[in-house]
Amino acid sequence: MRTFMLTAAMSLASVSGNAAGTAEPSGAQAVQAILNRTLAAHGGAERLRVAAGFSFELSGGFYAPLQARGYQPPFEPMPFQGRYVFDWAGSTSMVESKTVFPGGYTVHTRELGGKEPKVFDLHRHAYSRSASLGQTANAFRFHPLLLLRQLSRSDAELTDGGTDTFFERPVHRLQARWPGLASAIEVMIDQETMLLAGYRLPRSYALQPQGMNKVRFLAYQDQAGLRLPTRITGETLAMPRLGFEMTLADQKLGPVSLGDSASSAAGYIETPPESALAPHIRELAQDVYLVEHLGGQDYASLVLVFDDWVAAVEAPLNEKATTELLAAIQRIAPGKPLKTMILTHHHDDHAGGLPAVVDQGIGVLAPQGAEATLRAIATANRPGQSLSFDGIAPDSKRVLADKHHQVEIYNVSGNPHAEQILTIYLPSEKLLFQADMFTNHELQQSNGPANAGGIAFVRWLKAKGLAPERIAGAHGTVASRADINLMLKAAGESLRL
Repeated sequence: MRTFMLTAAMSLASVSGNAAGTAEPSGAQAVQAILNRTLAAHGGAERLRVAAGFSFELSGGFYAPLQARGYQPPFEPMPFQGRYVFDWAGSTSMVESKTVFPGGYTVHTRELGGKEPKVFDLHRHAYSRSASLGQTANAFRFHPLLLLRQLSRSDAELTDGGTDTFFERPVHRLQARWPGLASAIEVMIDQETMLLAGYRLPRSYALQPQGMNKVRFLAYQDQAGLRLPTRITGETLAMPRLGFEMTLADQKLGPVSLGDSASSAAGYIETPPESALAPHIRELAQDVYLVEHLGGQDYASLVLVFDDWVAAVEAPLNEKATTELLAAIQRIAPGKPLKTMILTHHHDDHAGGLPAVVDQGIGVLAPQGAEATLRAIATANRPGQSLSFDGIAPDSKRVLADKHHQVEIYNVSGNPHAEQILTIYLPSEKLLFQADMFTNHELQQSNGPANAGGIAFVRWLKAKGLAPERIAGAHGTVASRADINLMLKAAGESLRL
């Protein structure tokens, strides 16, 4: 790989030939020549430089094939819609997105970029976030024109990576960095068309620290003098993997107006980001607690207090969120040791905090099929430390009990969300805790229809003769049987819990 570095010379003005400068090394000239040709192939550097704005829409779905080994597609999708508007003349932007998460609830988020960046979240909080216009929602990941603007920044550092192949196509490879980008991005430019074919971007991934994102821009078409893609696909090149498939539509280069979207929405509470969702402890029954809003997000863990010790369910998100959970447990049951951390399944948002569990020497109880993945996570994040693992076999049951408490833990096998996933049931309270198969959100006007995972889970509950009155979740809030039945009805199912 050639390592000539080109810095501070790559503004849109310079690549269009309007900037004077001294002679550059041949390596830097090669990089600039490749970028010039790419800008020209997409419609011209000058058009991008003088454009007042740009907007487009995305629709499609994220796919999480994060199943135990041997599980086959089709995988459960998370439908997604997004609208991206960049008013470059006014130095403002707006990204509005809607994602349907596992369990059947919808999250709407609006992010404004500019002098006063702000995020409006589903919990009706508005908080500032330091994000430059080009970094708003990392939108450059979803469109080549936005990526080209980032590559053409005066402070971008570009390195010639030579030639490569990308999905069996010969490409030029440029490595790029700019302020605010956590790690270098490898940009792939098709040697034949000189269009952006896609990129590879290292991902800091809780489960596999060496993960890599690979994104493709596909089905280019001529639109108003521009060459623009109409499809984008991507995946994380690690195990487990996360993929997406999107359609690009309504792409417009020129003046835009954010209109009322640029103003603060009515009814939102202004709050600093670190306190927007502080952890909250809710007592569900005697010695049973739900610790909500972990990691500043919509994640909750169940805490079970026994006579002499404590068990908790989930190590959510990352070490920070799980450390918050450990601190909450100390407030709930001071002096009692946390002996068992129950992981419902091995998806990243439920096991990302595993390193903090390993640090404390806490035993892990999880589906038997998750052992290899969890041990790999522990080894990657805490080399030299051992993971105390205990697995529940498929279609098996484990009981945790003492003189005053009894908790039943089942390994639900064959669910569409995960090949093996645990559910926790307290028979004395008719209270059940589950993850991702149902989500009841208190701020959603009407809960979405049950998805395939939830429908299969209700069938499993009925086959086992379990009839919980309350269903708590790792996401959302506590649902009643009536709530679950409404979700089933909305899905067109005659099945009822």
